[in-house]
Amino acid sequence: MMLFEPMRDAFRALRINILRSVLTTLGIIIGVGAVIVMVSIGAGAQAQVEDIISSMGADVLYVFPGSTLGRARMGTGSLPTLTEDDAEAIQKKFRKSRLQRLTFAAGDRSSSATRIGIPS
Repeated sequence: MMLFEPMRDAFRALRINILRSVLTTLGIIIGVGAVIVMVSIGAGAQAQVEDIISSMGADVLYVFPGSTLGRARMGTGSLPTLTEDDAEAIQKKFRKSRLQRLTFAAGDRSSSATRIGIPS
C-alpha cells in the first residue's frame, strides 16, 4: 500500500491543478518543438552552404588583395597589395592558367581586377 500512495497523491494533485498541469505540458511540448525546428533549420542551412561550396569545384582558389595585419580592413581590394606582376608570376608558375583583365562598372564607379584561371 505504501508503494501506491505517492502515485495516488500525484494524480490527485494533477486533478486539482488541472490548468497548471495543462499549461506545463503545453510549455514542454512547445519548447521541445522549438528545439527540433531550430536544429532542423541549422542542419538545412549547413547542407545548403556545403552544396554551394562543393559546386564551386575542388580546384578553385580565390585571392583578394588587402591585409588585416596591424590596421583596420578598408574593404576587399582597397589596399593595392597584388599587382599585375603578381598575376603574371602566378601565370608563369602555372603554365596552363589563363590571365584576364576585367573592369566592373556600376553607375559612375568602376573597378578593375585580374582573373587567373586554370582550365580543367
